[in-house]
Amino acid sequence: MSAPVIDPTTSILALTRGRVYSVQLALAAGSAAATSWALASGGFPEGLTLNPTTGRISGTPSRESEGSVFVAMVTANNASGPSAPLKLVFGIEHARVEPDGSLEAFMDLSTTGIGFRGHEETDEAGRAVVHVKRGDRFPFSISFLKGIEVIDLPVTNLAVVLKEFEPEARTILNPSGHLERQGMEDTTRWLTFLDFSDPAIATVLGNYEDDSDTVFPALAEVEVSYRVDRGAGLAPLAAVRTSATFVFMVTRDLVR
Repeated sequence: MSAPVIDPTTSILALTRGRVYSVQLALAAGSAAATSWALASGGFPEGLTLNPTTGRISGTPSRESEGSVFVAMVTANNASGPSAPLKLVFGIEHARVEPDGSLEAFMDLSTTGIGFRGHEETDEAGRAVVHVKRGDRFPFSISFLKGIEVIDLPVTNLAVVLKEFEPEARTILNPSGHLERQGMEDTTRWLTFLDFSDPAIATVLGNYEDDSDTVFPALAEVEVSYRVDRGAGLAPLAAVRTSATFVFMVTRDLVR
């Protein structure tokens, strides 16, 4: 009798925290039978276990494992010894990932503060946090305020920018330049479309090549250009305001 041979088909598992999973490891065609399965090295995400008799991995990834990658080496065993180890990679995605939809923002021109309807989360620095997925494309609308009052700002250009430390690494998330005014006076909103497709965030991903997490934080800002009327007989002035920095938490593919 020879040692078992594990089917290598199951090797990369992208899981989500809080969901129940059950994965059966299998032997290759023609392999000798296995009498037990074992973790040779590494470890499983908290909440997942290996059944040593059946070779089934099951459980629910815990909050502590969220946003991390785990590597486990598993063997199938019989009287002739262990198989060559199978390398399993588990990527645990954040449970809080917003579906494709729309995003509504509010920017206070007096303070440059920015917030998002339905997104109350902030990071340790107090910046607003919005969860998105790599590949998302969705409408983005924004209202401008002075204090608590929405104003009908005469916008001429609007850019949502992923902000990196080098100017050439800046990535415009609404490259189409589409800009549409909706509503009027105290209900005015400006609509554009954000694109988190691979070309749009390739530069940012390139700066995270060694990051093992399945989610990365991308700092962002809204830049708005608008006209300032100076009264009869005077040409309007061009003005630009940049919002406070906020964070897009981008869920990406486990394998790049």
